[in-house]
Amino acid sequence: MDANNSDKEVVEVYSKTLEEYMTHKATQLHATFLNDYFKRHAIRAWPLHSTLVKFLNPGKAINIYRQTVAYELLAQLAPQLPTISKTHQKEVEALIPEAIEAFYATLESAKEDEGWKADKLKDFLKPMLAFARATKVMGHEWDLERLDKVIEGTNDTRLGGLKSVTSMLAQLRAVIAKGGKGEIKATKGDKAAKGEKSGKGDKSSKTKGEAKVNGTTKKSKKRSNGEMTEDVEMAEPTTNDLPPVIAPPKKRKESSDSKPSKTKKAKTPKA
Repeated sequence: MDANNSDKEVVEVYSKTLEEYMTHKATQLHATFLNDYFKRHAIRAWPLHSTLVKFLNPGKAINIYRQTVAYELLAQLAPQLPTISKTHQKEVEALIPEAIEAFYATLESAKEDEGWKADKLKDFLKPMLAFARATKVMGHEWDLERLDKVIEGTNDTRLGGLKSVTSMLAQLRAVIAKGGKGEIKATKGDKAAKGEKSGKGDKSSKTKGEAKVNGTTKKSKKRSNGEMTEDVEMAEPTTNDLPPVIAPPKKRKESSDSKPSKTKKAKTPKA
């Protein structure tokens, strides 16, 4: 490619190879052959996007597995889209909505097609997460209302029972909504509710300078200029509320049998 400057010829060969792999089940080609080319030479593989994008749609590839391979190849191109858009901006801007439409169509078909098992759905959704992150870096805004409708529609189908699928759809929604117009932000009411749960803002809690005695409250106001404090009268505590009086411990009496201990007298030195 470098020596003969034959990029166009190579692109034609790879395009035919990609077409054959996606449409002929008996091909001897392995998916890693294409995956490595898209991964290592993403910019040179970019012209293949026109062939690749049509196999993202349901029913175009020979089977579901080959369709998931198409999404894996798209994920290999995704990190390079910001760089590619500098020289092929119009083509990149055309690819993004086409890939998104294919994603919606595939998700709709997966509701009814039992061939879409949990592992195949993961292989389909994981590349879309990488693609969504790349489009957000480029500033592309997804239609969140449409995405929410599609996700809500899957909850009533067999896909709703697959926790791994619903979790990845939630991740996709979070990636798309992050920093966008549809991002969910905490409202004042939500913050107030959190404050009530944590005990903040509770007016019934005791404040400084207040003490409760027998149901009455005493408030004291202290000032730093030396003025007398102002106290509010409070009810006198009753005897029932006073703590019990504990008698001091009695001294232990020595028995008559006990003898005083002998103390040694200090010897005085002789003169």
